Amino acid sequence: MQDPLSVARGAPCAASNGIAVRALVERETLKNDAKRGGVLVRVQDALWFIPASSAIRVASAPRVTPVPGAPPELLGIALHAGVVLPVIAIGPARAEMVICRHAGELLGVVGGSVVRSGSFDVSADRPDLIEYLGARVHSLDLQAIYAHVQGGVRSHISAPRSSPERQ
Repeated sequence: MQDPLSVARGAPCAASNGIAVRALVERETLKNDAKRGGVLVRVQDALWFIPASSAIRVASAPRVTPVPGAPPELLGIALHAGVVLPVIAIGPARAEMVICRHAGELLGVVGGSVVRSGSFDVSADRPDLIEYLGARVHSLDLQAIYAHVQGGVRSHISAPRSSPERQ
């Protein structure tokens, strides 16, 4: 089965007529360029969109090894396809992980349930939003989440430690 994110990015389908399908997708994109590929996730009661430019694939949640002293959002590290990556929580769900690329690094995002992947309509008056079943959906701000976790890691690492005084 072909990865649906590849199709959302415009890769040819695995079918024998993949070239024809890709040409059709490109033609449709030119006619209506108000589409955005990516993954739609539900975190508790809210929908969030992860653009295909960031989302690499959806995988089942891995075994996560905690990192001592890490902020609560950083669940730990996990091995995925031979690569160790940080796993960040955005909510309580733990069934799936979206592998994302941010700032040149891979990271796993857990805490949401994948609703759908593919192409979504861009809101006509707000190009930063996508529309799904009448709802306007914001993009997940990976940059802010990553910066928050990095800041938390730094504060945990650089916090002064009390040590017994020498006599």
